[in-house]
Amino acid sequence: MIAIVIFAISWYAVIVYNSPSATSHQNERIFLLDPYDKSQERYATIYNMNPNSAGFFMYPPSYTSNPENSYQRFLLIRLPEWLGGDKDNVSAFRAYSALDLTSHCVVKYWPQNGRQRIEDPCSGSMYRSLDGYLLTIGNRILLNGNNALPQLDLVSDNEGYLYVKPPKFTDEENGAIGIGRKLSQEEINNSTIFINQHPSLSQEYYFRAPPKFTNGFEALTITGDEYAEKIIYAKQGFRNDNMTLLLKYCDCTKFQPWLEQLTQYSQLWKVGDYFILATPNSVGYNKYSDYEFVFYKDNYKVTFLTGRQFEEGMKLTLDNFFNGTSISEIQKISMGLH
Repeated sequence: MIAIVIFAISWYAVIVYNSPSATSHQNERIFLLDPYDKSQERYATIYNMNPNSAGFFMYPPSYTSNPENSYQRFLLIRLPEWLGGDKDNVSAFRAYSALDLTSHCVVKYWPQNGRQRIEDPCSGSMYRSLDGYLLTIGNRILLNGNNALPQLDLVSDNEGYLYVKPPKFTDEENGAIGIGRKLSQEEINNSTIFINQHPSLSQEYYFRAPPKFTNGFEALTITGDEYAEKIIYAKQGFRNDNMTLLLKYCDCTKFQPWLEQLTQYSQLWKVGDYFILATPNSVGYNKYSDYEFVFYKDNYKVTFLTGRQFEEGMKLTLDNFFNGTSISEIQKISMGLH
């Protein structure tokens, strides 16, 4: 126990020693670094970064910091268009510490459809690009709950150059480098509500994904486009227990051939005019297997990865996508597989 305490104190001392000091009392212009092509290094403006892109810079100040010190490295992100990155003002940008909160490796922003988030290549931790909120945890030891990457406040001048305002590196304000930034539940909820305004959650003429499931799980991240999307749901305070909804536009009809998806343990159920294919995810079936549920509805193929056993998973599927139909009201279809 004493050894653990000594290690924690020593690690905290390393963080404090390497963390940037807020010695600058003026706004500092952001200079983007390019380790592969110095000719591409430039001052950041609201006009020279495309939506859904990112770059690294050092603070404080950008042009005198040691580029090898990851505690002074920050990630400048211009958000995807659907998160506000289409606006030509400072609201389209976020600046986060590039130091992961658990492994202390340098994180990276991934702009690809199906990602559009910040990830740590060492621990696998993932963060929302909108607010830096820690979604999944690689190393589970955390000093704060409702944690997020430290964030710098930005302003721009009349020519569009981006500047960092003098920060206060405490967990209640801009955050402590390598430790985190405390988010209030209201801040988390506001970002979640904004994400829930994404077209996949409000489209009137195609499949509409629920912003919140009947068991209290809420949509935390949405990645992809109108043709293929991945939505992760979790309950506040229980982010390691999540469910995933995969949507794929197929312009398909009510009935689809299921043969390519069947296993010997699959079950096909009829709900009104629709069919639900329930398949256990375990390699070998047992009564404790968690299930995925696949159905075609409103021109989309929907795959619901519940992480639940059959009865609970089917109830969630029926409650959230089939108007609360009871399990006793659906019909099991024989598929003739042995």
